[in-house]
Amino acid sequence: YKQLQHAFPHIVLDDFFNDLFTTRIATRILMENFVTMHAPQEGYVGIVRKGMRPLSILQGLAKDLVRLTEKVYGRSPDIEYRGNLDCTLDYIPRHVSYMVQEVLKNA
Repeated sequence: YKQLQHAFPHIVLDDFFNDLFTTRIATRILMENFVTMHAPQEGYVGIVRKGMRPLSILQGLAKDLVRLTEKVYGRSPDIEYRGNLDCTLDYIPRHVSYMVQEVLKNA
């Protein structure tokens, strides 16, 4: 990173990478959505899950991470669920999974 900054001082790499990854994610979403619209699934509009329950995704990921934590450290913390547990929303399940996994790994 420092070598690139020295070689190209006029390029702000943080902004460049932020734009690059945002564009990559947006392009992937558009392409997946386009393809999925041609093979509709019950409960989905393209790749967006209608009435998705984030709690069910959270519980599945938490179970996997508890197993991994116990394997690596020999024990794992208790997980407590709080808030609006019956919440539903229309969102892309893969993105919710990724975000929740990162939050749990850093907790």
